[in-house]
Amino acid sequence: MHLRIGLLLLCLPIITLLEPVSAISAPFVTLVRSYPKSGTNDVSCVTDIGITVSLPFNRSELAALRYDVVGSHSGPHIGSVSLSADGRTVIFKPTSLFDLGEDVRVVLAGRVLCGAQVTDSLWFSIERVHHDAPPQFKVILAPSSPNVPLVKIAIDKNPTPGVIFIASYGSPQFSDLMLINEHGNPIKNCGAQAMNFQKQPGGFWTYFDGNSNSFVALDSNFNNIRTYACVNGAATDLHELIFSPDRSYTMIGQIQTTKDMRQLVSGGDSASIITSNVIQRFDSTDALVFEWRGIDHYSVLDGNHENPSSATIDFEHANSLDLDSNGDYLLSNRNMSEISKLDGESGVVLWRFGGVHNQFEIQNDTLGFSQQHDVRWISRGDITLFDNGTYHGAGPIYPPPASRAVEYHLDERTMQASLVWQYGHEPPLYSSTMGSVQRLPNGNTFIGWGHNVVRGVDGHLQTVSATEVSSEDSVIFEMSLEADLAVFSYRAIKYPNGSPTSAVRSVPEHSGPQGEMLQLSVEQSSDEVKVCFSSRSADAVQIDLLDILGRRRCHLFNGISAGVQQTLNFPTHGLSDGVYYCTLTSEYGRVVRPIQVKN
Repeated sequence: MHLRIGLLLLCLPIITLLEPVSAISAPFVTLVRSYPKSGTNDVSCVTDIGITVSLPFNRSELAALRYDVVGSHSGPHIGSVSLSADGRTVIFKPTSLFDLGEDVRVVLAGRVLCGAQVTDSLWFSIERVHHDAPPQFKVILAPSSPNVPLVKIAIDKNPTPGVIFIASYGSPQFSDLMLINEHGNPIKNCGAQAMNFQKQPGGFWTYFDGNSNSFVALDSNFNNIRTYACVNGAATDLHELIFSPDRSYTMIGQIQTTKDMRQLVSGGDSASIITSNVIQRFDSTDALVFEWRGIDHYSVLDGNHENPSSATIDFEHANSLDLDSNGDYLLSNRNMSEISKLDGESGVVLWRFGGVHNQFEIQNDTLGFSQQHDVRWISRGDITLFDNGTYHGAGPIYPPPASRAVEYHLDERTMQASLVWQYGHEPPLYSSTMGSVQRLPNGNTFIGWGHNVVRGVDGHLQTVSATEVSSEDSVIFEMSLEADLAVFSYRAIKYPNGSPTSAVRSVPEHSGPQGEMLQLSVEQSSDEVKVCFSSRSADAVQIDLLDILGRRRCHLFNGISAGVQQTLNFPTHGLSDGVYYCTLTSEYGRVVRPIQVKN
């Protein structure tokens, strides 16, 4: 992608980004990302186009902004141009579809708030065959179905007070949204073709609806408020909907493309239908500001659970997404048995844990994880996940596979992963799909066991649905769901009384073992910020400006700091009012200082 940028400081003339810069004295305008990503193939013929830069465009000059979109077959395209809520993403919505198999070239030219010129060009290729992704989840729900599952409590030893959210289903009998108290007593329920039932910041609830293939928002009386769905030809995936404090939200979607697998594997299908995933983030105005496609970053052969010679290949099967304090994503890909960390601004894959491209040395764990679910950050460097354990062992020689809840510590500097905690059910359970792990504020762990079936003493089928384990690994609560036919729950989530509903953590004041090695201070005036920094030894450091969600707004410094104090100044008139964070990062850790911008 070719990009020319103008420095914000004094609005200097346009320069090229390709020139290496070790240090600068003021914020500058950079290209952050685009959708579609430049150079990609098999883009949906119904796609919009979005280009994001590091500082806001001038809204008053939106009509003068140049957005040229030309298809190699269809010719010039007209459409509407709009800005995201923060003004950094320019979105083009064409009035007509692109032609199948054509190349599309895009040129953008406009000015940011201070008048600095931004010019960008990109290209992408449209899919040759259009696919409509299949519905994600469907059950037959009888009106006023009497088949609400029976909740059976096996253990109740003073569990954490709170409300358990479960969407139970058992095809073809029923599907149900259930609220249950900490002792297993039902509070209320509502019939729906539902999975993934949870609270969201702001007090409303959401679930994935198999009827509309979208997420539905509810009030506390089960009244529908609105729906959320993916765009740009992607089908909404049932696995994740997460909200941020600024009311932006992120979903996983599914797309399908056609690929000649003979190019990759002997005996491959000449027109295999490839199912892959897309991540889409929308701002508070429902504008799409971030789109990331797995097929642009992974190989189809990374799907170690799939047959590469098959006519249909679901090589990723993304099933959870989490957001850390820097605004980066933690993505779980079940059919790759891999966890990836993605830069939340650029979409760059920062590292890969597990699977055929594992980059971590795993310590204290000879099993590893396979076909995992529900990967979550719980603190800096620590994650939990539900290890379905499909490849732990099978057949008469090896023990049968068994599922477990797992916590790893990840050292991203040394690329070492250490198993620090695990819990396996007694007797062992194998959940072939689904499952969840939730670390509660008091240190207990709430585990949803997903898709497993045991036969009760009365002959009915039971699913061990949820277990609460104390910080000393004592089981203090366990419940099962029972019905005439097998009944399951995708996740089981407990909301402790008085606890926040959002899993998004604020940017920490300090993180990492920096001690006295790094120094950072900020001084504010009416229209600029002075940053002073130093390190005790010759050290490569990077200084960034983050917004309140931890998203990188711009780089301020990238170079060597050695002993002496260094100073840089940058103006704030190109920033919206609010709280920002100045961060200094090196191999010794990270220091964060807040900045209040009020122009």
